[in-house]
Amino acid sequence: LVLYDHLVPRSLLAHLRPGARAVCVGKAGGRGGALQSRINAMLLRGARRGMTVVRLKGGDPMLFGRGAEEALFLARRGVPCGIVPGVSAALAVPSGAGIPLTCRGVSSSVTILTGREAALPRGGVDWARLLRADSTFVVLMGVERIGEIVARFLAAGKRPGVPAALVENGCTARQRTLRAPLGRIAARARGLGFSAPAVLVVGEAASIRIPSPRRAPFPLAGASVLVTRPAGQAARLAGLLAARGAEPVLCPLIEIRPPRGWGLCCAPGRKRS
Repeated sequence: LVLYDHLVPRSLLAHLRPGARAVCVGKAGGRGGALQSRINAMLLRGARRGMTVVRLKGGDPMLFGRGAEEALFLARRGVPCGIVPGVSAALAVPSGAGIPLTCRGVSSSVTILTGREAALPRGGVDWARLLRADSTFVVLMGVERIGEIVARFLAAGKRPGVPAALVENGCTARQRTLRAPLGRIAARARGLGFSAPAVLVVGEAASIRIPSPRRAPFPLAGASVLVTRPAGQAARLAGLLAARGAEPVLCPLIEIRPPRGWGLCCAPGRKRS
């Protein structure tokens, strides 16, 4: 049983063994999706039925990923689980866009925040205290509330001219980066149609541009390709499509199985086909 999140590449599901069940329990932009209590119940039920259960997440499951909540839920009910560490988007996406989070003489600390609480008047984040620090700030899950987040920075005393960058679809063929002063980045992001998933970086380090090698554009960038091959045979084609920038959508419409009987094809006097 594989319970996977919204941002997990569908091409990964092509590597599942035949007979495995995959269920999407992710939330797009925090809207809809499976309730956490339902996810917990599915994890517990699958484990108690003797299944191998995988909770497949993007990035680091312990950083704003509710990995700790789910692991503790299982541990308190006597279900052991192992955690495979991942690379958080907070670290990977800025690096992939050529933005160093720390750089000697520019920034020596990093503060990672969740944008989900920016609109809450009394959330769990003391924005006024945190934003006074001389740090590089990385905001996850904040593009939908970027206006409110920028207002928090300005209210904490950050100058409107502080460098900022917004990276959409980081580390994929559809990645694009917007660089602008803090006071203008919200309006420019809305004008250019930036949407989740995106990572906001605020601080002097966001002004640094590390050039990347020139690469030929991905020939299938932006395309979604329906892969109808049998589930056990789709992985290689999905990998080839992803390497060229496409998003493989796995929809196995073919299933290969032995015939129910060999009588018809092997009966005496019958012509073989």
